[in-house]
Amino acid sequence: MVPGVGDANTSEASPLLGTTLNKSPRVERLQAIKDVALPLMTAFVLVAAGFALFSLAGRTEKLGTSQPDAVLTSNGAAKEHGVRLMRMPLCDVSQDAWNAKQLADRCVARPSQCNFCVFVLQYDGVYRISDLMAAWGLQDAAPLLRDPIYKGTMLRGMLEACCVDKNTGKLIDTSALDSPRVREIAAVNRIYVKTFLSQMHCAPPGPDTLLVHVRSGDSGWIAHMGNAETREDGSHEQQQQPLDDAADLGLIDDAAIARIREYLRANPQIVKVELSSVLHFGVFPPGTPEAQILGPHLTQVYGMSDAALAGSGNLLRKLFKQVEAWNKEVWATSSNNADEDLCRYAKACHFMSPDGRGFSKLSTSLNDEMKQC
Repeated sequence: MVPGVGDANTSEASPLLGTTLNKSPRVERLQAIKDVALPLMTAFVLVAAGFALFSLAGRTEKLGTSQPDAVLTSNGAAKEHGVRLMRMPLCDVSQDAWNAKQLADRCVARPSQCNFCVFVLQYDGVYRISDLMAAWGLQDAAPLLRDPIYKGTMLRGMLEACCVDKNTGKLIDTSALDSPRVREIAAVNRIYVKTFLSQMHCAPPGPDTLLVHVRSGDSGWIAHMGNAETREDGSHEQQQQPLDDAADLGLIDDAAIARIREYLRANPQIVKVELSSVLHFGVFPPGTPEAQILGPHLTQVYGMSDAALAGSGNLLRKLFKQVEAWNKEVWATSSNNADEDLCRYAKACHFMSPDGRGFSKLSTSLNDEMKQC
């Protein structure tokens, strides 16, 4: 007798013992359940394990993207003006190496591996398209006329046409002009910009793509977010106090992301989203006359910091992952040519710049008038 099966009504040959075992109805029912449940449980475990391995492979090996590899560089005059590059591993949620030590002169973007690159403009206080078009802050724009790096650019041509005193060869002081005259200059500047862009050859995306301008960089809004900077010893130091208007520095917040989602829902033909961004810091190189005009406090607030780099990286990663979760192909691109960027923004069939600041409003209004579908 085998313990527990001595009151059987049926019998079955035991492959283990070579004898006949009697089984009770209760044991028979348990055996039947086991015969059905075990294969089902095994199949479930195999499917779950396969799904987990597939998910891991998708993250660590390949992404379904048609974005090509690219090598981005900063050298010569661009490097001298503080233009650098930083790698963006947007799928790696544990990656926290967004800091000044990671800045480089060369970056290889491999989108299929979820590795992207972004330009970091450490001293980008001069090329302020929306401000200068509105004839505001011309006292900071003198480098546009004297620095060879800006020869042939849209803003240099615009300022030479509108705002140079023919007697002195210097920029006029628009702060001394009355409001109607300033508005007149701004209107002429807008015509100049639209003409320049219409004649410029760029490559805007097609009607199946939403091009999204992502404002990032300036540490003012990063500081407002309350991010802390990590010291080398592992301790944390709160960033400097932000300006009173830091909350209005153009956040890509949940409301902005929701607007992107609504646009995609309203345009189901869009299958791809291109996130276009640079890390812009609106300050001037140390020791320049423009840096003295800006002052040390504004230079500190709006200058590059590890907190600003980390905050920008987290913002871009969050947006990338969110769009990816909507089952859209995601590209992440970066360019150091502001004129070309504005050309693409103006002519894209589908475009959004959801932060709502000056450049955002300008590029959106130009797109309303110049989009190509």
